[in-house]
Order: sequence, then C-alpha cells, then structure tokens
Amino acid sequence: MNQKSQKLADGGIMAATVIGIYNMKGGVSKTTSTINIAAELALTKNKHTNEKNRVLIIDADSQCTATKFFLGYEDYDNPYVSKTCIYGPNKEIRDDVITLYDVLKDNIDPYQAIRTCEFYSKRRMSDKKRGIFFQKIDIRVDVIPCHDEIYDFPVYRDEKNNNIVKNINAFVKIIDLIRRSYDYIMVDFSPSYNYYTQMILNGLDYVIAPVSIDQSSSLEGYMELIKKCEREAKKAKDNNIEQKKTVNILGA
Repeated sequence: MNQKSQKLADGGIMAATVIGIYNMKGGVSKTTSTINIAAELALTKNKHTNEKNRVLIIDADSQCTATKFFLGYEDYDNPYVSKTCIYGPNKEIRDDVITLYDVLKDNIDPYQAIRTCEFYSKRRMSDKKRGIFFQKIDIRVDVIPCHDEIYDFPVYRDEKNNNIVKNINAFVKIIDLIRRSYDYIMVDFSPSYNYYTQMILNGLDYVIAPVSIDQSSSLEGYMELIKKCEREAKKAKDNNIEQKKTVNILGA
C-alpha cells in the first residue's frame, strides 16, 4: 500500500455505503443522478464525526460521462472549480492516467487511480433572522475515472465449470480495499446487462434506479432490475464472494 493509500485508509472509521445508479434503459439521467446525489452527500455532515462525508465516485460506464464532467476540459479554467484534466490534446485519456480499467486489468492499487475534485459556489439561503442571503459552499469529491475500453476486461463463464464466472468478484475486491476510507461510494453504470455489469452489481450495497415516467421502457427496466439484483445476490453466494450482502433497491 502506497503513502496515499495508507493515509486514506488510516482515516477510515466505518465502511462506506456503496450505491450504484443503474437502469438498463438509457437516457434516464443516471450520470446526472450520480453527480447530484454525490454532491449532496459531500455537503452533509457525518453524524459520527461531525465532518463532511467523504465521497468517492467510481465511473464504471464506458461512455465515461462522469469522468468527462469531473476530469475533462469543461470548466478547466473556471476559478470556482479545482480539478486536474486527464485528457490530452487529442481528447483521449493520457497514457499516464490510471483508470478503473487499469486497476481491474493490471491489479493496480485502486488508490493510485483516485483524483480529487473541488467545486465552489453560492447557495441561496433564508432564515427568520437574516431573511434571504447567499452562503458560500464547497464540495469535495474523489473520482476514479473510467476508460472507454473498460468492456475489454474479461468477465466470462468458465468453459470447464459452467457455474463459475471468471473475474466476477474483481470489483468486490476493489471495494473491499477502499471502502473504509469513505462514507459513501457512488457508482455510475452503463445502460446494459452483461457479465461486466454483474461484476459491478456484486460490489454494491444498494441500487438507485432512475426512471422516466414518460418512458414505459424505463419502468420495465426498473422491474427487471429488481429481479436481476436478487439473481446476482444468489450468484455471488454461489461464487463464494465473502461478506456479500444482498443488493437492495434503495429507490427509483
């Protein structure tokens, strides 16, 4: 464990709650929900420490939308935003940047992939004494970026033993390494269902499924997601993933 890993881990008191934002239907604001919920959690004080929650966002979507929001060119020169752009002149992620794909593929310490972003703004407030006023707020979150080649990570059914899916617990191992350094870990999903998303589901405690009431397919995707969470909990148990809790639907 490197110095950054040790420093973060030493600060951990309780294991993080791991929440995935997932629906098999696209266009239902999964990434937007991930960012907004993470920001609100980062503004809230932890009842045990009376300090702001430590929040990590893991971008597990090959579209890398959350990565581009937090670590892309947009707002790079904004004085109210403190972040490091990980993209080169060709708008591709630089070779020296460690992403979730690298952590999975090369068994790299996940702490080496973490990047910190800080945002400053003003929020309109009001109370009886002061009336309407504006209060400065600052949001700090850590991010593990994704790479568009993430789906190349091999998660597949064993040809010799059809009941075993190779690497299905790879994401669980990453979560186990870092969860004591945070209060909340938010995971952004892609709108699909395959062995890769099964692997991500196995590392979650809860799922929030964004839906659009004007899209019946998103509601159908929500109902199907409930079935799949139950199915994956059973598969995790069959694959001997230790200390695995049932993935619960936290909301929609």
